[in-house]
Amino acid sequence: MLGFKRKPYNVVSNSDTETEEETEQQSSPKISKAESSEQEEASSNSNSSVNVIWERKVVPPNDKSRKDIYYYAKGSKYLLHCFKDIEVFCRKRNLEYNKSLFDFSGKNKYSGYVNMEESNLSD
Repeated sequence: MLGFKRKPYNVVSNSDTETEEETEQQSSPKISKAESSEQEEASSNSNSSVNVIWERKVVPPNDKSRKDIYYYAKGSKYLLHCFKDIEVFCRKRNLEYNKSLFDFSGKNKYSGYVNMEESNLSD
């Protein structure tokens, strides 16, 4: 032995009948920063009449074999990379989801703001 001594520690219980499981359930749930900020953003955007400005971003990955397409709502930090992500994003914020606004085709190399009028004409 190298001369290290273990320090004694005490286990404190809330009561004789309370189990560890009950103690864990009574404590407040921990929310990650991403979930927390997402919930705050959702509560601040709870009006469905809010006009969202979408931006399309084309990002070539390191291997440059394809183009990754991302959308995000102006003012949001969440990059959305598929229709399902956008649908969930809109549902959580009580926003109208219109699939025709989004084009994940790598052939379309446009990066910038989505023109809402043009996509409404194609409906």
